[in-house]
Amino acid sequence: MGRHARRAHGRGGRHEPWITGDDAREHAHQVRGTVDAIAVGTGTVATDNPSLSARPGGQEQGHQPLRVVVGTRETECSAVWRDENAVAVASHDPREVLDLLWSREARSLVVEGGPTLLSAFLRAGLVDEIHVYIAPALLGAGPSAVSDLGIGTMADALRGQDVTVTRLGVDTLVIAHLDGGI
Repeated sequence: MGRHARRAHGRGGRHEPWITGDDAREHAHQVRGTVDAIAVGTGTVATDNPSLSARPGGQEQGHQPLRVVVGTRETECSAVWRDENAVAVASHDPREVLDLLWSREARSLVVEGGPTLLSAFLRAGLVDEIHVYIAPALLGAGPSAVSDLGIGTMADALRGQDVTVTRLGVDTLVIAHLDGGI
């Protein structure tokens, strides 16, 4: 998952429309309800202050994943990030994140973003499955979901295996497994 289902918060607290439709957001919340932890970077916290809760059907219910914020940047975030179900990892090393989560008995992690955090996990070879939500919304420009991976040729590109494609309302979900993942 990643930037697919996030509501962008503009300056002055203005909310922009969702990128994906209801079915894709519902799917993302169902996935959240099945994992032990969800991680975002400090940039995502500073920009969006996400709740990272599982809200299938629009209501917070059932299993709630451990909320993880990764990075050394100070953020002013809401009280939702200051409880027993949230942890801050003051590091940029994905292996340190996984070590801390392992010590907290978290065995499954969704890295929701932003691009710096997603790229760090991809560069470290610690991603075994990717979910890409594709919405029929063209902006022409905007932030990338993944930053530079240091890959210079198509021969070295990360290639998905066992790819599935699912229609979710107006959106499309592509799931692929990555060779070299954990």
